Amino acid sequence: MKIYLPGENAPKEKIALALGNFDGVHKAHSALIERAVKAKGLSAIFTFKDVKTPYLTTLEERLELLEAMGADVVFLYDFERLRNMPYTDFFNEILVEKIGISSAFCGFNYTFGNRALGKAADLKRLCALRGIDCEILDEMKCAGTTVSSSAIKLALENGDVDLAFSMLGRHYSVRGRVVHGKALASKLGFPTMNIEYDTRRVPLKHGVYYTECEIDNNVYPAVSNFGIRPTFNDKTPTVETYILNEKGDFYSKEINVRFLAFARDEQKFADEKELSEVVTRDIEKAKLYFGL
Repeated sequence: MKIYLPGENAPKEKIALALGNFDGVHKAHSALIERAVKAKGLSAIFTFKDVKTPYLTTLEERLELLEAMGADVVFLYDFERLRNMPYTDFFNEILVEKIGISSAFCGFNYTFGNRALGKAADLKRLCALRGIDCEILDEMKCAGTTVSSSAIKLALENGDVDLAFSMLGRHYSVRGRVVHGKALASKLGFPTMNIEYDTRRVPLKHGVYYTECEIDNNVYPAVSNFGIRPTFNDKTPTVETYILNEKGDFYSKEINVRFLAFARDEQKFADEKELSEVVTRDIEKAKLYFGL
């Protein structure tokens, strides 16, 4: 997949362009990209380097997902440089003159241009004036909820990882490099892996989750705590993961934690004994969840 930045000349082939922020690259985004992939010419994505915080995916993750869905080209622009451009200028100067689109695809609620005054119907109208095909995708729903990045964020904030999964088409995941913590869990007999959680990401509901942990292309059943560990007065959100039935030194490894199910709220314990007892129960319940 080729990435084009502002100032770089677009390819000369026909461009079938899908437009959107693509934060999360959810099911509705997938349907949009699928249309572009099936259209004549290069399948292309127009999106921004920066998306509204809190976000679901980093730029690196978004690009990987877009490539996996078959996009040939991504036009990657800075939102701040275009935010004050009237939508007609954006269409004529960027989409037509700079990129040279032959067809366009957007969602029913797509907006563009200064103050988001351009709507999906405006894009279709402007395309028609230029003889350019334009398809607007209808609203998509899961469990009665419109599929959108904001709906997925709300689901994750509420701990509803099942709803998030149904809208994303995959389990929400967080990856990062394992860092040294205070080794408190190891002292209690539960060695865990800690990865810091970027505070610009969507704030997950604090609590214990059943998870999968991918390390070096191997996937392990696990149980994870997301939160600030109030028993120890931590302040920074951390994903703390215990792999079931597996031992090893994973420090400095990059891991990917996929959130499968919410188990319980994060708690503050009276002492380490109470903490140890509850964590032991968490692990046993996680084993039952995974059928171990």
